[in-house]
Amino acid sequence: MVFGGEQKVGVYDVAIALPNGKLFHEMEVYGADLGEYSILFGMDIITETDFLITNADGKTTFQFRTPSEGGVEL
Repeated sequence: MVFGGEQKVGVYDVAIALPNGKLFHEMEVYGADLGEYSILFGMDIITETDFLITNADGKTTFQFRTPSEGGVEL
C-alpha cells in the first residue's frame, strides 16, 4: 500500500451511493492498491455528512448520517 510518493493509477468518474441513500454524482476517484481496505473516503464526502467512527470491542465501524442532525452525545 502506498500513501506517499508517486504511483501511476487509473482515474474514473463514478457515482457513489452511501448506505443511507445519499448519492454523490460525478466523483473523480483514483484506483490504487489499498491493501485490506476497499475504499478511502475524502473530506469532499465526509464534510457533506455526519461521520461517526467507533471501535467497540476492537471492531472498527463507521456511519454516515445525512442530513446533519447536529452534535453527537458521548
